[in-house]
Amino acid sequence: MAVYLFQRSLIAFLNEKFDNLNKIFYFSDGSGAQYKNKKNFANLYYHKRDFNVMAECHFFATSHGKGPCDDLRGVIKRLAAKASLQNVNDLINTPEKFFLWVNKNIVNIILIQNFFLLKNTKLKYLNWKIVFEKRKNDSWYFKTSFIHSKKTRKNRNKNNIISF
Repeated sequence: MAVYLFQRSLIAFLNEKFDNLNKIFYFSDGSGAQYKNKKNFANLYYHKRDFNVMAECHFFATSHGKGPCDDLRGVIKRLAAKASLQNVNDLINTPEKFFLWVNKNIVNIILIQNFFLLKNTKLKYLNWKIVFEKRKNDSWYFKTSFIHSKKTRKNRNKNNIISF
């Protein structure tokens, strides 16, 4: 459910930024236990119905999916850790504090983490009460996506999944 709600927020954000969003390409490592399971496949299968946009998911071989975003994430985490150590009276020790520090100290970065969304330089936070209410209201719809989904065999050797 958390992935679904995050996708909904992210896709709404992308629809505001781009006039004609036709397809989303997801890239992930090839972890069978985490990413190649029936719930993620059902999520991809119903992607067009749920979000009104087609999707593809491509899987890298283990440890081969590193890219510029991993470097950027590492730099941001290192800078935040350094800033936290330099100011012991105001440690960066929660996701909220991390987000606020990045928002204040690093420009031109859109940070989406734990339902935080930076939009037009204003902070929007989807708090857990709202998540719970959405979960309660959407659960019947969301569950129908998984009721009829079945375990797939030999999916760990697949490198991409395309919704239709």
